[in-house]
This record gives sequence, structure tokens and C-alpha cells, in this order.
Amino acid sequence: AAPATDIALPDKKQRINRETYLVSVVINNIFVPILFGFVVMGVILGGAATQLGDGIGLAGSLAFIVLLLYWLLTFLRAAVYRCFDIGISQFWVLLLLIPLLSIPVFLYLCFKGSQPTPNRHGNLPHGLQLRRTLPFIPQ
Repeated sequence: AAPATDIALPDKKQRINRETYLVSVVINNIFVPILFGFVVMGVILGGAATQLGDGIGLAGSLAFIVLLLYWLLTFLRAAVYRCFDIGISQFWVLLLLIPLLSIPVFLYLCFKGSQPTPNRHGNLPHGLQLRRTLPFIPQ
């Protein structure tokens, strides 16, 4: 049996460097809108073929909610791992949900260097580690 995709809460022993954070945010912000476009087109074309009427709105809304939750959880998961790497509290991630504060916090997470020594969340990360932040990357 194939292993289940891990979309669990962030592990307290994970760190990602700024390169992994930036790449995962870029991939997530490209992948999810494209996938959403395919889902919406499938719902519209499928609804037009079977003339579901109001079912199109419901299916499209459910698809939007599922993809929005996926995007939000993967984005916040990467931000938590980045906070672990910098050595700040994971509660800084909550500031990403406040519109005017989100931009400076996001830029801080993008450009602040890693702690050069191991901290309580693990050793210094090296290279891209996209499997930690994007659950659809195969193992």
C-alpha cells in the first residue's frame, strides 16, 4: 500500500532555510491557482454537459474551499518551519493573517538568515527540502 500524504501539523523538529521557503511559496502560489482553474473548468464543463444548474455553484464553492484550505495550511506550515529556523516563536505566523502586517512579516521570513548553529528545532538545514513543506512532492 502506498504511504498516505502527510498533511499533519508541523513537527517541532523541522527547520527550512530561506531558499526552501521562497521556492515552496512560489510553487504553492502557482500550483493551487492552476489546479483551481482545472477544477472550476471541469465543474463548468461537466455541469453544462449534464445541465446540473445550481449544482455547479455548490461544487465550485466546495472545490474553492478545499483548495483554499490546502493553500493556507501549506503556506502556514512552511512559515512555521521557517520561524523554527530563524529561532523565533511560531506564533509570528499569526501575523501573516493580518493584512497590513503580513507583508513585512513575509519579507522578514524570506530574507532573515538562518541561525548558524543547531537550535532546539534541529540542525542547520542545507539545500532545498520541498518534501517538508509541500505534501504533493513524492518521497
